[in-house]
Amino acid sequence: MMGVGLKQWLENCLGLADPAALLYSSGMRDPRVRGRAWLSPFQNVAGQRYSRMNGSVSVGAWFRGARAWAGNGCKAIVVCLALLFIPCAALPTPSFAIQKTTSPLIASAASLRFALEDIREHYEKTTGRHVRTLYGATRTLATQISNGAPFELFLSADEASIKKLKAGGYARDAGQTVVIGRLALATPSISPLRFDHGLDDILPALTNGQIRNFAIANPETAPYGTAAVDALRKAGIWEALQPVLVIGENAGQAAQFVASGAAEAGLIPNALCQTDSVEGKIRSVLVDNTWHRPLHQVVVALQLASDSALQFMHFLHGPDARTIFARHGFSLPAQRP
Repeated sequence: MMGVGLKQWLENCLGLADPAALLYSSGMRDPRVRGRAWLSPFQNVAGQRYSRMNGSVSVGAWFRGARAWAGNGCKAIVVCLALLFIPCAALPTPSFAIQKTTSPLIASAASLRFALEDIREHYEKTTGRHVRTLYGATRTLATQISNGAPFELFLSADEASIKKLKAGGYARDAGQTVVIGRLALATPSISPLRFDHGLDDILPALTNGQIRNFAIANPETAPYGTAAVDALRKAGIWEALQPVLVIGENAGQAAQFVASGAAEAGLIPNALCQTDSVEGKIRSVLVDNTWHRPLHQVVVALQLASDSALQFMHFLHGPDARTIFARHGFSLPAQRP
């Protein structure tokens, strides 16, 4: 009964239906980020970091990060203190083991967010089954999976992350490519900048002072960020852009910087330029896909995958899902036999 009481108290007082999710999102289960999550409000708070590659941070971003830290961080501290005073026998299964439900938890790269949400809604309407989705940078999610996060499927923005999870025993197989991503050079639609010649137009705009902030996803955690670095190096402008680089925590945040006008330009997923939420806010041109490593986006069943999760994965390869992916600007692999 004490275990039930604790869960009810956490829900009523802190609004936490899933304490484990807070601990994972705060970085507490990952020793490599645990210290940074608590010591620096803007260093490890998803969706709040607005920093340049070389370390400068705006005052507004610091306070946004501090507010998020005060919310998530302090709640997590209260959770931990509560757990210390509850007898172990009264607690749920150790390591926050996932309880099997009919609503599997899906981890997905942020680049797939809008397409996957449309697919999820269509799936629920046509089948009556439900799934839950969580979005982030591919390599950040892969780290959470290897640390025991209770996901059942993983949609990655690259193949390398899937291979590492398979080698570590966290994935059932090597997965299958569900879509092929494209990188786009984007600018706010209200901007006077024009990129008619693609990446060749960036250096003149930079020299003229028209680009003060250039957004990409974090290349350490997001494959689209890695692809952006590839393309900028290929164009010979990577070093010149260093003073104006703005790094998004994931591809979705980099796209937000451009759509909001916080960045004058950026290299972001083409799919995020095609969504209803940014319609009329972004103007973009595709980047030659031979200028960066392939963006094969893979779905894989993890070791916790239930039958419900596997049914949704099968749906992702079907004609309805493929139509939605194509509408969102993704290229499609050959149809599975």
